[in-house]
Amino acid sequence: GSMDIRTPSEKLKELNDRLDSELRGEINLQPADKFKTLTQIKSITYMINGEDSTEMLRAYANLGYFYNDNNRPQSAIRNLDKAHNLERTNVVDKDVSINIAIETAKAQLSISTTRAVIMICFNDVHL
Repeated sequence: GSMDIRTPSEKLKELNDRLDSELRGEINLQPADKFKTLTQIKSITYMINGEDSTEMLRAYANLGYFYNDNNRPQSAIRNLDKAHNLERTNVVDKDVSINIAIETAKAQLSISTTRAVIMICFNDVHL
């Protein structure tokens, strides 16, 4: 195959456009394709903007949202915590902060609910 000679910025724009198209409902990315797109965005964003940037905050938040949507609360929390930590050093829109907090709470509740169900099942086995 041929080598991709686009700049990282050009690649990032294409990936963000793909994600935006999916959010608008113009295309339907399968979970594996969406995950690949989000991780590529995170990697290229890191190369272009560095670890402590607002763009990285968004990349971590988007991965957290993806993990929550796909019932992976621990992975969601890991990424959302990174996004939340970047809120301390970056100016972000209030709605972004609220969404990060809500998604973190959803992930925490999911873990708590799962643990409660496991405990109920475990207790029922020993009755």
